[in-house]
Amino acid sequence: MYTEGIDVSKWQTDKQLDEYLISHTEVRFIVMKATEGKTYVDPKFLDRFKKYADKGYIMGAYHFAREDNGNGAIIEAAHFCNTVKKTGVNCFLVLDLEGNSQICEESCKHTDGSEGCSSQWVELWLKHVTETLKTRPMLYCGRDFTKKCDSHIYTQYGLWLAAYIKQKPVAGKNFFGWKNMTMWQYTSNPLDKDTFYGSTEALKKFVMPVTSSTVKQNCGECGRPL
Repeated sequence: MYTEGIDVSKWQTDKQLDEYLISHTEVRFIVMKATEGKTYVDPKFLDRFKKYADKGYIMGAYHFAREDNGNGAIIEAAHFCNTVKKTGVNCFLVLDLEGNSQICEESCKHTDGSEGCSSQWVELWLKHVTETLKTRPMLYCGRDFTKKCDSHIYTQYGLWLAAYIKQKPVAGKNFFGWKNMTMWQYTSNPLDKDTFYGSTEALKKFVMPVTSSTVKQNCGECGRPL
C-alpha cells in the first residue's frame, strides 16, 4: 500500500498549491520547508502549515541543513525544533541534506566526534531533534549521500530518497543499509511529488504529537532547554 503526497516551500505560490490539490485528490500529506541553517524560517511556513493541517492533510516539516556554512548541528536542530513547536500542529519531521556539498565528502566516514565530521553532524542533529520532540525524524537525501556515507549509522531513521527514475524502487529491498525505504521523491514536475511506502495510518506513526510535555523552548545558540 502506498500514500501520495507533495513537498513545497515558498517557491510554490498559494494559487499553485491550491489548484494542484483540487485536481489531485489522491494527495494525503504535505511536507513544507520550515527552516534553513540557524536563523532562516520559510516566510510561508507558519501560516500555510496550520491552514493545510486544518484541511485534514497529514503534515510534515523539513529543515534544510547548512553544515557547509560552519553552523553547529545542535544550533540548527534547536532552531528547527523551536519553529515547529510554534505551529501547534502534529507533524512528522525531516532533515534535508540535498544542498550540502560537505556532507557527502569522504570525511563523513570519520567517527571521531568532531563537529567538522559530517556523519557526526548529521547524527547530532537527528539525536537532538529526537530527544527534544520525542519522535525520530526522517532523513531526506539523494543516492550520492547513501553511496558515500556510512549510512548504517542512520538506519533507525526513515529514509526519504530523492531519485527521479521511472520505476518505483521496490519496498523491502536493501537500500544502502536501510532494510526498507520510507518515502520516495520521484519528480519535481509540476512540483515535488512523493510516495510514502505504507498506509496513512502507518505515516501517522511518524507524527510528533504537540503536547504540554514537548513545548519547552531551546536556546538558539547552544540548543539547551531554557
